[in-house]
Amino acid sequence: MGRLGTASAAIGAVVGLFCVVEYSLSCHGVTPLGSACSAEPIAPPGNDGIAFALLAVILVLASLGTYVGPRALFYISALVGAFIDLVEALNCSSIDTEWLGATALVVTVSVILSILAARQRSGVSEQANPMNLPVFG
Repeated sequence: MGRLGTASAAIGAVVGLFCVVEYSLSCHGVTPLGSACSAEPIAPPGNDGIAFALLAVILVLASLGTYVGPRALFYISALVGAFIDLVEALNCSSIDTEWLGATALVVTVSVILSILAARQRSGVSEQANPMNLPVFG
């Protein structure tokens, strides 16, 4: 795995943990730092909030799995991130706008990095292949 894959996996895991913490803070009624209105939650309420938290846990597991698993896990990580953005978009009226923007931004960056990492070629180029060394007779 190259640098982009490592960065994508690390950011995906951090973003997933960020979303889990965000959901747990919202469940316990804790007002986040800098929140102007404590009446608005920082994660989707109800069943959408539970789906948000489950998707965040799956994002963490998929991102950590990319360190040892197949490259297809990057696509799963990107798909789960897109679902997290979708759940937030559907519940945007009930989420604090500061946290909605921040979460949407970091999740979208994670999705983009996951797609780029999945499409990245990690093989040796033909020119750098050791089988192409000159042979001196």
